Amino acid sequence: MPENAHQQQLEKFENLVQALERSLIGIICAITGEDYAAEILPAETKYRRLVGSADVVFSHFVDLLHQPDLEAKTRFHALMERCLEFGVVRDRVNHSQYALLRHAADVVAPMQEQAGLRCKGDSPGQVIAEDLSVESFEPYFQRITDVLAELESFRLQVTDWKPAGK
Repeated sequence: MPENAHQQQLEKFENLVQALERSLIGIICAITGEDYAAEILPAETKYRRLVGSADVVFSHFVDLLHQPDLEAKTRFHALMERCLEFGVVRDRVNHSQYALLRHAADVVAPMQEQAGLRCKGDSPGQVIAEDLSVESFEPYFQRITDVLAELESFRLQVTDWKPAGK
């Protein structure tokens, strides 16, 4: 399997996480009506804060409804927890060193390496490795795609809840 297939998987993963960011911003903008946030938020806000902000803005919006939908708040909060998981994975993937595993002349997979901290009595530089084969990304792609669909459903719900002209 060529090396560039692994790079393509990493890029696809990053693109999907960026799509999550855009969807979170879309929900915030749908609630607040502030289009300028779409340009400012990604550059000025860490992913974790963006997820937290979307959660708080949605919760506050629902609380202000004539008939608050507490079940929607609970589902949205659970969805935000799932979004946070992808941020952790992205940070781990982006901030790791990689060694290419080769079998004969072919690249089998990149192996993510994370050096462990040296503690008293432990051996220094213990390496924790994680499989990053092309196939290992597929479950993430499906999960992110599912979350994106749920975010769009919530965005549409917000537009239904908002009074006309606001």
